[in-house]
Amino acid sequence: GPAGVVSAESLESYVKRRKRQLEDRLASVQAGREGREKHGRKSNKSGGLTNKEKRKTKAYSMIKHKTSVRAKQFRSMNDKMKAKTKHRKHLKLQRDSGRRR
Repeated sequence: GPAGVVSAESLESYVKRRKRQLEDRLASVQAGREGREKHGRKSNKSGGLTNKEKRKTKAYSMIKHKTSVRAKQFRSMNDKMKAKTKHRKHLKLQRDSGRRR
C-alpha cells in the first residue's frame, strides 16, 4: 500500500493470526474428510486366543514352580509398589489407546 499506511493485519496480534490460520487448516481438513467412511480398527480376528490370553487363564498349580512366580514372594514392598504403579499405567494406556485427543 501507500507509504506510511499501516495495514490492519499487521496490527493483529500474533496469537490471533495463528488462531485464524488454525481455523482455516481445520476447515480444510473437515472439507477433505467429507464423503469418506470412518476409519478404525476392523475386528475380524479369526482363530483362537493369543498365547498371552491363554497364559492368563492357566491354572496356578501349573505355574507355581516357575522361578518368576516364586521370586514374587521375596520382593520388597517398594518393588511391589513399583510393579503395581507400572501395571496401573499400562492399564490406563490400554484403556485410552482407542481414544483420540
